[in-house]
Amino acid sequence: MASTQNLYQCRLCLKRTPTRVNIFGGDFPKMLEILTSIKVRENDGLPKYSCLKCAQDVKSALVIKKRIIKAHKYLIRENDGLPKYSCKQCAFDVKSAVIVKRRIIKAHKYS
Repeated sequence: MASTQNLYQCRLCLKRTPTRVNIFGGDFPKMLEILTSIKVRENDGLPKYSCLKCAQDVKSALVIKKRIIKAHKYLIRENDGLPKYSCKQCAFDVKSAVIVKRRIIKAHKYS
């Protein structure tokens, strides 16, 4: 059994765990904000780690959220004749593929 010194508190479920994921690595802060509207800050004095289960749950929830939004937009578009193009990263809908390309370049910093 792990000693108390080697346990880290999960910021997301509050459980103590010997394994951890730094929530400030990669896109994790943005993923949390998309799911919860909570902006996590590295210098806020709160735990900086997530347990492995919560980290996986966040990723899964984001995939499910995107799938539901995509399906909903598809159904609405088919019923209402809405725009036929969508940015795959942010689900921004437009009528023209050219506008999607501009959106990707401008909003997502791609060229």
